[in-house]
Order: sequence, then structure tokens, then C-alpha cells
Amino acid sequence: MIVTVEELKIYAGIDTSDDDAGLELILKGVIGWAESICDNAMEQKEFIEYFDGESRALFMKNTLNISDVVVEWFSSSGWEILDPDTKLRIFVEEGCVILREAVFGELNYKVTYKAGYNTAVPSDLKLIVLKMASKVWNKRKSDGIKDEKLGDAQVIWENFLTDDILGILQKYRKFNI
Repeated sequence: MIVTVEELKIYAGIDTSDDDAGLELILKGVIGWAESICDNAMEQKEFIEYFDGESRALFMKNTLNISDVVVEWFSSSGWEILDPDTKLRIFVEEGCVILREAVFGELNYKVTYKAGYNTAVPSDLKLIVLKMASKVWNKRKSDGIKDEKLGDAQVIWENFLTDDILGILQKYRKFNI
């Protein structure tokens, strides 16, 4: 995971291992939530995408930390790997492959790649996941309650997605062309 249970425990000030399973569920949910907001993979996974040969530009669904890109073309003898030096250019920052020549066809190009972070997770992304997970942890027993009072003390539960969280997530968001 891009954030470990131990890191969350340090951030949230949790000293025991009694709730590790719950913390792991929260982390998985928060990371999935962030991926959904950004329309991008945060945790490294392998992806296989198929494209029609109607355009020379193949835009991958995920654009974060792309690696190990392999492009194949379906010919009469099956799937053939295209040589990246002569047949295409890969733009990992943009999540795009440009074919030197495209052969018209339906789902006749396959792109296999890894996207997301495994190691070297950007510190701002790690902090946002920690903030989101900590908020879920702190509010878990007050779900659905807007504010709580006890005598003169009051807690007002703010929105989970504050401007600072959304501002950082915006950096990792994929924008469709």
C-alpha cells in the first residue's frame, strides 16, 4: 500500500495493534476513494488496454508513474510486440503512445503497462491519504452526526474533502481529452 497501517498509527497517535484490521480497511477504502476522485491508479498495478487502429495516438487510462510499457499489434499470425525504437514513441508523463503508422482495425492494439506507486510515493500524496484515513478513523463512531456537544464542549465535523485535500488530489487527477 502507498501508506502502511504503521504510518497511519503514527499519524493518528494510535499506540496499540488492537485495531490494525480496521485501519487496513480504512486505508484501502480511502486509497480507492482517492483513485476514484483522480480517475487514476495510486497504487501500482498492471493494466492491459485494447485500442482500435483508427488513430495513431493511444491514450492510456492511467497516467501516474507509468512503467514497463509494451505495445502489441494483432496480425494474421497473432499478437506481435512492436519495437519502441522503430514503430512507436511512448510518452509516460502524458500516458500516451504514438504509433508511427496505425493499421486500421477493431481492438487490434494492446498496451500492457504498470501505473501507480509502489515505492517512492510522493510525500504530498502520502500526507493526503493519511489525512483522509485519519478523518475516517476519528469519525467512525459518529457517522451521520454533523456535530456533537457535551456541556460547553462542541465538535463540528467538517467535510472530509477540504480545500487542502482537494488541492493536492487535483495534482494527481487525470483529465480526459
